[in-house]
Amino acid sequence: LIKPLLLVLCFCFAAGAGLGLYHAGVEWALWPGPSECTGKLAPMVGAADLLSQLDKVKVIRCDQVSFRLFGQSLAVWNVMVAGFVAVVTGLAFLIELKRDHGSNSLSQ
Repeated sequence: LIKPLLLVLCFCFAAGAGLGLYHAGVEWALWPGPSECTGKLAPMVGAADLLSQLDKVKVIRCDQVSFRLFGQSLAVWNVMVAGFVAVVTGLAFLIELKRDHGSNSLSQ
């Protein structure tokens, strides 16, 4: 039961690190992000137009860092932490796999 769980955890955290890497790349302008959160705002004619746009859309930009922790965005921290956990769970999976093969060869 532990080996499949470790493998699933490894893949989940690796996917999370991949998404964090994509988001960090969007923040650093290495590649374009989704147009829903990185596109340009529509031109405004007057104050009434501005108020109507503010009522319609609440967009948080994903190509700008909104919070930094120790100089890095949360997307970068996501890459580092999820990547580390993916490596640790992957190594734990390999250790369990090796342990099973070692105990099987001794019992035969």
